[in-house]
Amino acid sequence: MKKIAITGANGFIGSFLSNYLKNEYQVTCLVRQNSNTDLLADKNMIRFVDYSDEELLQTIIASQDILIHTAALTKAATWSDFEQININLSLKLAQLANKFKLEQFMFISSQAASGAGPTPKLEDDSCHPISMYGKSKLLAEQELQKVLKIPYTFIRPASVFGPGEKDFYLYFKLINKHLSLVIGKKKRYMSLIYVEDLVKLIKSTLGNTKAYNQTFFASDGKTYTWQQFAQTLSRVMNKNVMQIRLPEFLVILVAEISELAGKLTKKYPTLNHEKVKEMRESCWLVNNKKAKDILKFKPEYNLQIALQQTYRWYLQNGWLK
Repeated sequence: MKKIAITGANGFIGSFLSNYLKNEYQVTCLVRQNSNTDLLADKNMIRFVDYSDEELLQTIIASQDILIHTAALTKAATWSDFEQININLSLKLAQLANKFKLEQFMFISSQAASGAGPTPKLEDDSCHPISMYGKSKLLAEQELQKVLKIPYTFIRPASVFGPGEKDFYLYFKLINKHLSLVIGKKKRYMSLIYVEDLVKLIKSTLGNTKAYNQTFFASDGKTYTWQQFAQTLSRVMNKNVMQIRLPEFLVILVAEISELAGKLTKKYPTLNHEKVKEMRESCWLVNNKKAKDILKFKPEYNLQIALQQTYRWYLQNGWLK
C-alpha cells in the first residue's frame, strides 16, 4: 500500500481527498495544531505539523511515496502573506520531496492562476491572473517547475462546490432566505466541478506516468451562468426566490466596508476587493479536454444531483435549517 501525505488535509478539498483515498492508500493528513478536523472521517490519519519545523517535516516526508499539496491561503490582505504560504511553503515541500526522492509531487493549484478569458481556457494558454491569490498560484507553479527533480502533476480546479464548502454555502444561505443576487447587468459565465468528481480526477493521476510533469484543468466540462446556478439550486431547495440585481459599485463599496470591519475583528472577509476583481469578470471558463483525453476523466455528477447531495449535507450537519 503506497504512502501518501496530504497537506491542508482538514480543508474542504484536502478532507474529501483524504477520506476518498484512505481505503487504498496509507494516508497521512498533515494538519496544523488547533485546526478544525470535523471533515476528516478517520482521526487516526491526522499528523499535527508545524511547517516551520524542518526536522519534523523531514521525518514525515522521508517515509512517503507521494506528496499532495492542497494547503493554500485563499484570502489575505497583503502579498507577503500569499507569498509566504502559497509560494515559499510549496517550494520548501518540493525541495524535501526532491531530497527523499518521492515518486510524485502533486500541487493543487487553481483556475485563478490562469485568469479569466472570453473562451474556455486550455492549459497551454497564456496566463493572466487577476487577483493576488491567482498570481501566487501561478508563481508557485512556475517556481515548482524549476525546482522539482521528481515527477510532478499540477491540478487547476475550476470553482469547486460540495459538502462542507464555505463560499458556495453563502449562496445556499441566500436561497434559503428566498433571495438570489446578480451582480451588474452583463451575464457571467463559469465552469464548475463537484468535489467528488475532483477527487476522482486527482486519484487518476496518482502514479500515472501519463500525468507526470503535466498540468490539468478540472471541471465538469459545462458552462453555467449564475442565473442557471441559482435556478437549479432554488429547485433543489424548493424555494421561490426574488432576484436582486446589485450594481457593481455597490458590491465594491460593500467589500470595502467588509475589509474595514475585518481590520477591527482581525478576520479578513470573504468579500474583499481582490474577490471583487474576480467577480467582475464575465467569463471564468476552462476546457477539460486534456483531462478527458489523457486521464479518461468522466464527470459522474450533473449539477442538480451534486447540489442535492450538498444541500442534504448542509441540512444534516446543521448548516441550514
